Amino acid sequence: MDLNQLIDYDHWANQRIFDAIRKVNNDAEELPEMHHMFAHVLGAQDVWINRINGEKPALAIWPELSMEEMERRLGVTTF
Repeated sequence: MDLNQLIDYDHWANQRIFDAIRKVNNDAEELPEMHHMFAHVLGAQDVWINRINGEKPALAIWPELSMEEMERRLGVTTF
């Protein structure tokens, strides 16, 4: 598997996780933790992508992101 395939898979998997979180009932006990953990995934990816590119990360490793911000971030992870 080459780097482009890994990036494509990562984007696919992140989109599936985001879609699952979006489908969870807003009253579900698990929602805040799922939301927090997925924001961490996006934050950690942002840190690593920016390190690879020699740039300063735009996000903290544990960012506070709304669903709208997470959705926007899904399209930002590029090398």
